[in-house]
Amino acid sequence: MSGAIKHFFNTSMMGGGGVMDIIQVGTVGSLEYERIPIYEYYEYAFSGMLYPSTNIGKVGAIQKLEFYNDNNSAIQWDYNQTKIFMGHCSSPTFSTSQSEDFVSSLSPSNWTQVFGGANGQTITISAGQGWDLIDLTTDFNYNNSDYLLIKFENRQANQYNSLSTSHDWTYNTARGNESCSGRGVSTYPSSGSGWGGFPVVKLHIFG
Repeated sequence: MSGAIKHFFNTSMMGGGGVMDIIQVGTVGSLEYERIPIYEYYEYAFSGMLYPSTNIGKVGAIQKLEFYNDNNSAIQWDYNQTKIFMGHCSSPTFSTSQSEDFVSSLSPSNWTQVFGGANGQTITISAGQGWDLIDLTTDFNYNNSDYLLIKFENRQANQYNSLSTSHDWTYNTARGNESCSGRGVSTYPSSGSGWGGFPVVKLHIFG
């Protein structure tokens, strides 16, 4: 079932006659990884994810994201100075050694900052097991033909969580190197590594 897709429909009509669909890419299971999308154990980190259009299936404005934490011992965590970006990408995977500069290395189109502003913004991640919702500050208009590229940046200087109480994000495997991450103790990393898995995500898409 790797890379499986589930649709959850909200049939209420909204402004302009569109419908909000919540589309889940991947299935929640026993596989978990603490580094992608949000890594609390390091002060500085970035992560990237690539989702194929075949697993999304809708043109529209992405307004919210959800990721599933599988660590029941996770404590509530304020993930400070966070920025999130989205874009369209023709590449299906990241490099084994991946530059932090996605614009130069992946050449995404419609590269848009969808959360955080100039100095980043706090994401509060709830305690315990379950879905964590991120309400984007700017919609991303997805074309449903390219890969959806998502990037998280964090610069939470002098703040880090322990591994035992960090959030462990449920993931699936598919193509190999469909995600990437990099981290640093005292400085923001310039590069990271590709990784053979992707976090299960719910995309709230209006269209």
